[in-house]
Amino acid sequence: MTLAFPRRIYSLARRSYTIMIVPHNTASPFNFTINFAGIVFIGLVTILVAVSSVWMVGESLDRLETLSVQESQLQQVQASVDSLRDELHGLLRSARNFDSILSSAFAGVPGSGISFSDENVVLLSSVEPTGTLESDIEILSRLSSVLSSAGEPIAQAALAVANKREFLQDIPTHWPVAGGLGIVTHEWGPNIHPFFGRWYWHTGFDIADPRPGLGIVATANGTVVETGWQEFGFGNFVVLEHRFGIRTVYAHMARIDVSVGDTVRQGERLGILGSTGMSTGPHVHLEVIVGDQNVDPAGFLTITNQFGRRTTRVRR
Repeated sequence: MTLAFPRRIYSLARRSYTIMIVPHNTASPFNFTINFAGIVFIGLVTILVAVSSVWMVGESLDRLETLSVQESQLQQVQASVDSLRDELHGLLRSARNFDSILSSAFAGVPGSGISFSDENVVLLSSVEPTGTLESDIEILSRLSSVLSSAGEPIAQAALAVANKREFLQDIPTHWPVAGGLGIVTHEWGPNIHPFFGRWYWHTGFDIADPRPGLGIVATANGTVVETGWQEFGFGNFVVLEHRFGIRTVYAHMARIDVSVGDTVRQGERLGILGSTGMSTGPHVHLEVIVGDQNVDPAGFLTITNQFGRRTTRVRR
Protein backbone atom coordinates (compact mmCIF):
# COMPACT_ATOMS: atom_id res chain seq x y z
CA MET A 1 0.00 0.00 0.00
CA THR A 2 2.83 2.34 0.89
CA LEU A 3 4.83 1.51 -2.27
CA ALA A 4 1.93 1.59 -4.75
CA PHE A 5 1.85 5.37 -5.15
CA PRO A 6 5.57 5.86 -5.80
CA ARG A 7 5.52 2.97 -8.29
CA ARG A 8 2.58 4.58 -10.07
CA ILE A 9 4.42 7.85 -10.28
CA TYR A 10 7.56 6.13 -11.55
CA SER A 11 5.55 4.23 -14.17
CA LEU A 12 3.86 7.45 -15.29
CA ALA A 13 7.22 9.24 -15.54
CA ARG A 14 8.65 6.49 -17.79
CA ARG A 15 5.67 6.55 -20.14
CA SER A 16 6.40 8.13 -23.54
CA TYR A 17 4.13 10.22 -25.79
CA THR A 18 4.36 10.91 -29.51
CA ILE A 19 3.39 14.36 -30.70
CA MET A 20 2.62 14.73 -34.46
CA ILE A 21 2.49 18.06 -36.25
CA VAL A 22 0.64 17.89 -39.58
CA PRO A 23 1.12 20.90 -41.87
CA HIS A 24 -1.74 22.10 -44.12
CA ASN A 25 0.38 21.91 -47.23
CA THR A 26 1.72 18.79 -48.89
CA ALA A 27 4.77 18.57 -46.64
CA SER A 28 5.27 15.42 -44.64
CA PRO A 29 4.01 15.35 -41.04
CA PHE A 30 6.53 15.99 -38.26
CA ASN A 31 6.42 14.00 -35.05
CA PHE A 32 8.57 13.56 -31.99
CA THR A 33 8.47 11.47 -28.86
CA ILE A 34 8.72 12.85 -25.34
CA ASN A 35 8.24 11.23 -21.97
CA PHE A 36 6.08 12.55 -19.13
CA ALA A 37 9.06 14.02 -17.21
CA GLY A 38 9.97 16.12 -20.24
CA ILE A 39 6.43 17.43 -20.49
CA VAL A 40 6.49 18.38 -16.80
CA PHE A 41 9.89 20.12 -17.26
CA ILE A 42 8.69 22.07 -20.28
CA GLY A 43 5.54 23.07 -18.39
CA LEU A 44 7.53 24.31 -15.40
CA VAL A 45 9.89 26.26 -17.64
CA THR A 46 6.90 27.81 -19.44
CA ILE A 47 5.27 28.82 -16.17
CA LEU A 48 8.56 30.27 -14.88
CA VAL A 49 9.05 32.28 -18.08
CA ALA A 50 5.46 33.56 -17.92
CA VAL A 51 5.77 34.58 -14.27
CA SER A 52 9.13 36.25 -14.93
CA SER A 53 7.68 38.14 -17.88
CA VAL A 54 4.74 39.37 -15.84
CA TRP A 55 7.09 40.49 -13.02
CA MET A 56 9.42 42.27 -15.44
CA VAL A 57 6.52 44.03 -17.12
CA GLY A 58 5.25 45.17 -13.69
CA GLU A 59 8.71 46.40 -12.71
CA SER A 60 9.02 48.27 -16.00
CA LEU A 61 5.66 49.97 -15.49
CA ASP A 62 6.65 51.00 -11.94
CA ARG A 63 9.96 52.41 -13.20
CA LEU A 64 8.19 54.30 -15.97
CA GLU A 65 5.80 55.82 -13.44
CA THR A 66 8.70 56.75 -11.13
CA LEU A 67 10.61 58.30 -14.05
CA SER A 68 7.50 60.29 -15.03
CA VAL A 69 7.13 61.67 -11.49
CA GLN A 70 10.85 62.48 -11.31
CA GLU A 71 10.71 64.22 -14.68
CA SER A 72 7.77 66.34 -13.51
CA GLN A 73 9.63 67.23 -10.30
CA LEU A 74 12.75 68.06 -12.28
CA GLN A 75 10.76 70.40 -14.51
CA GLN A 76 9.37 72.16 -11.43
CA VAL A 77 12.84 72.47 -9.91
CA GLN A 78 14.21 73.83 -13.18
CA ALA A 79 11.40 76.40 -13.33
CA SER A 80 12.18 77.43 -9.73
CA VAL A 81 15.90 77.69 -10.52
CA ASP A 82 15.18 79.84 -13.58
CA SER A 83 12.92 82.11 -11.52
CA LEU A 84 15.53 82.33 -8.76
CA ARG A 85 18.22 83.18 -11.29
CA ASP A 86 16.08 85.98 -12.74
CA GLU A 87 15.55 87.36 -9.22
CA LEU A 88 19.28 87.07 -8.58
CA HIS A 89 20.09 89.09 -11.67
CA GLY A 90 17.70 91.83 -10.56
CA LEU A 91 19.13 91.78 -7.04
CA LEU A 92 22.63 92.07 -8.43
CA ARG A 93 21.67 95.15 -10.44
CA SER A 94 20.17 96.73 -7.33
CA ALA A 95 23.20 95.85 -5.22
CA ARG A 96 25.53 97.63 -7.61
CA ASN A 97 23.73 100.89 -6.80
CA PHE A 98 23.59 100.15 -3.07
CA ASP A 99 26.61 102.23 -2.13
CA SER A 100 25.48 105.36 -3.94
CA ILE A 101 21.95 105.00 -2.54
CA LEU A 102 23.28 104.71 1.02
CA SER A 103 25.66 107.62 0.52
CA SER A 104 22.89 109.84 -0.85
CA ALA A 105 20.52 108.89 1.97
CA PHE A 106 23.09 109.45 4.70
CA ALA A 107 24.18 112.75 3.20
CA GLY A 108 20.73 114.09 4.08
CA VAL A 109 21.20 113.32 7.77
CA PRO A 110 22.91 116.33 9.36
CA GLY A 111 25.96 115.47 11.41
CA SER A 112 25.60 111.74 10.96
CA GLY A 113 29.26 111.20 10.06
CA ILE A 114 28.30 107.94 8.37
CA SER A 115 30.64 106.23 5.95
CA PHE A 116 30.06 103.08 3.93
CA SER A 117 32.83 100.97 2.48
CA ASP A 118 32.25 100.19 -1.19
CA GLU A 119 34.79 97.34 -1.33
CA ASN A 120 32.15 94.65 -1.65
CA VAL A 121 30.16 96.63 -4.18
CA VAL A 122 33.32 97.07 -6.27
CA LEU A 123 33.76 93.30 -6.15
CA LEU A 124 30.17 92.86 -7.26
CA SER A 125 30.73 95.11 -10.25
CA SER A 126 33.25 92.60 -11.60
CA VAL A 127 30.83 89.66 -11.29
CA GLU A 128 28.56 88.64 -14.13
CA PRO A 129 26.04 85.80 -13.79
CA THR A 130 27.07 82.89 -16.01
CA GLY A 131 24.06 80.71 -15.30
CA THR A 132 26.08 78.15 -13.37
CA LEU A 133 25.44 77.13 -9.79
CA GLU A 134 28.97 78.14 -8.76
CA SER A 135 28.48 81.65 -10.17
CA ASP A 136 25.13 82.08 -8.41
CA ILE A 137 26.60 80.91 -5.10
CA GLU A 138 29.49 83.37 -5.44
CA ILE A 139 27.11 86.26 -6.14
CA LEU A 140 24.92 85.36 -3.17
CA SER A 141 27.99 85.19 -0.95
CA ARG A 142 29.12 88.66 -2.00
CA LEU A 143 25.60 90.05 -1.63
CA SER A 144 25.58 88.68 1.90
CA SER A 145 28.85 90.51 2.59
CA VAL A 146 27.42 93.76 1.21
CA LEU A 147 24.31 93.53 3.37
CA SER A 148 26.36 92.63 6.44
CA SER A 149 28.67 95.59 5.98
CA ALA A 150 25.66 97.88 5.46
CA GLY A 151 24.17 96.94 8.81
CA GLU A 152 26.33 99.26 10.91
CA PRO A 153 25.82 102.46 8.85
CA ILE A 154 22.08 101.79 8.66
CA ALA A 155 22.01 101.48 12.46
CA GLN A 156 23.99 104.73 12.66
CA ALA A 157 21.47 106.38 10.32
CA ALA A 158 18.57 105.27 12.53
CA LEU A 159 20.36 106.72 15.56
CA ALA A 160 21.08 109.97 13.71
CA VAL A 161 17.41 110.29 12.70
CA ALA A 162 16.32 109.63 16.29
CA ASN A 163 18.80 112.25 17.54
CA LYS A 164 17.55 114.71 14.95
CA ARG A 165 13.94 114.13 16.05
CA GLU A 166 14.94 114.67 19.68
CA PHE A 167 16.88 117.79 18.72
CA LEU A 168 13.86 119.22 16.90
CA GLN A 169 11.81 118.78 20.08
CA ASP A 170 14.27 120.99 21.97
CA ILE A 171 14.12 123.95 19.59
CA PRO A 172 10.98 126.04 18.76
CA THR A 173 9.86 124.27 15.57
CA HIS A 174 6.27 123.37 16.58
CA TRP A 175 3.40 125.58 15.41
CA PRO A 176 2.22 127.60 18.46
CA VAL A 177 -1.54 127.35 17.70
CA ALA A 178 -3.04 123.93 18.43
CA GLY A 179 -3.94 121.86 15.38
CA GLY A 180 -1.72 123.92 13.09
CA LEU A 181 -4.47 126.55 12.81
CA GLY A 182 -4.15 130.29 12.30
CA ILE A 183 -2.71 132.59 9.64
CA VAL A 184 0.34 134.85 9.79
CA THR A 185 -0.71 138.50 10.07
CA HIS A 186 2.58 140.15 11.10
CA GLU A 187 6.08 138.82 10.54
CA TRP A 188 9.30 139.59 12.36
CA GLY A 189 10.96 142.79 11.17
CA PRO A 190 9.79 146.19 9.92
CA ASN A 191 6.00 146.60 9.98
CA ILE A 192 3.38 149.32 10.25
CA HIS A 193 2.21 149.67 13.85
CA PRO A 194 -1.50 148.76 14.05
CA PHE A 195 -2.21 151.50 16.65
CA PHE A 196 0.18 154.33 15.82
CA GLY A 197 0.32 153.91 12.03
CA ARG A 198 4.10 154.31 11.71
CA TRP A 199 6.97 151.98 10.91
CA TYR A 200 8.43 150.02 13.79
CA TRP A 201 10.46 146.84 14.33
CA HIS A 202 8.14 143.95 15.10
CA THR A 203 10.02 141.58 17.42
CA GLY A 204 7.83 138.54 16.95
CA PHE A 205 5.50 136.55 14.75
CA ASP A 206 1.74 137.16 14.94
CA ILE A 207 -0.60 134.25 14.15
CA ALA A 208 -4.32 135.06 14.23
CA ASP A 209 -7.51 132.99 14.29
CA PRO A 210 -11.04 134.20 15.19
CA ARG A 211 -12.27 130.84 16.54
CA PRO A 212 -12.69 131.00 20.33
CA GLY A 213 -11.01 128.59 22.71
CA LEU A 214 -8.04 127.62 20.54
CA GLY A 215 -5.08 126.39 22.53
CA ILE A 216 -1.64 127.99 22.57
CA VAL A 217 1.00 125.23 22.76
CA ALA A 218 4.72 125.04 23.50
CA THR A 219 6.90 125.22 20.41
CA ALA A 220 9.60 123.13 22.14
CA ASN A 221 10.35 121.23 25.34
CA GLY A 222 11.05 123.67 28.13
CA THR A 223 10.37 125.12 31.56
CA VAL A 224 8.01 127.97 32.44
CA VAL A 225 10.24 130.75 33.81
CA GLU A 226 7.77 133.65 33.79
CA THR A 227 4.04 134.40 33.52
CA GLY A 228 2.47 137.82 33.80
CA TRP A 229 0.22 140.61 32.62
CA GLN A 230 0.98 143.82 30.69
CA GLU A 231 -2.03 146.05 30.18
CA PHE A 232 -0.35 148.23 27.54
CA GLY A 233 1.74 145.51 25.98
CA PHE A 234 1.64 141.69 25.94
CA GLY A 235 -1.52 141.24 28.02
CA ASN A 236 -1.36 137.70 29.45
CA PHE A 237 1.99 136.20 28.52
CA VAL A 238 4.16 133.14 29.22
CA VAL A 239 7.95 132.78 28.88
CA LEU A 240 9.57 129.36 28.38
CA GLU A 241 13.24 128.49 28.68
CA HIS A 242 14.62 125.76 26.39
CA ARG A 243 17.95 124.09 25.76
CA PHE A 244 20.80 125.80 23.89
CA GLY A 245 20.10 129.19 25.51
CA ILE A 246 16.75 129.64 23.73
CA ARG A 247 13.65 131.31 25.23
CA THR A 248 10.19 131.78 23.71
CA VAL A 249 7.45 134.30 24.58
CA TYR A 250 3.70 133.77 24.00
CA ALA A 251 1.61 136.93 24.36
CA HIS A 252 -2.00 138.24 24.26
CA MET A 253 -3.41 135.00 25.72
CA ALA A 254 -7.02 134.92 26.96
CA ARG A 255 -6.05 132.53 29.77
CA ILE A 256 -2.81 131.09 31.16
CA ASP A 257 -2.89 127.38 32.07
CA VAL A 258 0.67 126.92 33.40
CA SER A 259 2.68 128.19 36.36
CA VAL A 260 6.30 129.17 36.88
CA GLY A 261 8.45 126.07 37.34
CA ASP A 262 6.23 123.78 35.24
CA THR A 263 8.01 121.51 32.76
CA VAL A 264 6.22 121.28 29.42
CA ARG A 265 6.72 119.10 26.38
CA GLN A 266 6.61 120.31 22.81
CA GLY A 267 2.95 120.64 21.75
CA GLU A 268 1.56 120.82 25.31
CA ARG A 269 -1.00 123.51 26.11
CA LEU A 270 0.11 126.76 27.73
CA GLY A 271 -3.19 128.65 27.61
CA ILE A 272 -5.93 129.99 25.34
CA LEU A 273 -5.52 132.24 22.30
CA GLY A 274 -6.92 135.69 23.00
CA SER A 275 -6.70 139.43 22.46
CA THR A 276 -5.47 140.85 25.75
CA GLY A 277 -3.15 143.85 26.08
CA MET A 278 -2.49 145.97 23.00
CA SER A 279 -4.19 143.79 20.40
CA THR A 280 -6.53 144.32 17.47
CA GLY A 281 -7.96 140.78 17.50
CA PRO A 282 -7.43 137.19 18.70
CA HIS A 283 -3.87 136.14 17.96
CA VAL A 284 -0.66 134.92 19.54
CA HIS A 285 2.49 136.99 19.45
CA LEU A 286 5.45 134.57 19.43
CA GLU A 287 9.01 135.69 20.11
CA VAL A 288 12.21 133.62 19.95
CA ILE A 289 15.25 134.86 21.89
CA VAL A 290 18.65 133.18 21.50
CA GLY A 291 20.99 134.34 24.26
CA ASP A 292 20.06 137.99 24.48
CA GLN A 293 19.25 138.37 20.78
CA ASN A 294 15.71 138.52 19.44
CA VAL A 295 15.58 136.45 16.22
CA ASP A 296 13.06 135.69 13.48
CA PRO A 297 10.79 132.78 14.61
CA ALA A 298 10.20 131.84 10.95
CA GLY A 299 13.73 130.43 10.80
CA PHE A 300 12.62 127.75 13.27
CA LEU A 301 8.98 127.32 12.28
CA THR A 302 9.75 126.66 8.62
CA ILE A 303 11.78 123.56 9.58
CA THR A 304 8.61 121.53 10.21
CA ASN A 305 5.77 123.82 9.03
CA GLN A 306 4.54 125.35 5.81
CA PHE A 307 2.74 128.69 5.70
CA GLY A 308 2.33 131.69 3.45
CA ARG A 309 5.03 134.33 3.63
CA ARG A 310 4.37 138.01 3.06
CA THR A 311 7.14 139.38 0.85
CA THR A 312 6.12 143.06 1.06
CA ARG A 313 4.78 145.05 3.99
CA VAL A 314 2.26 147.78 3.33
CA ARG A 315 0.62 150.34 5.55
CA ARG A 316 -2.85 149.14 6.50
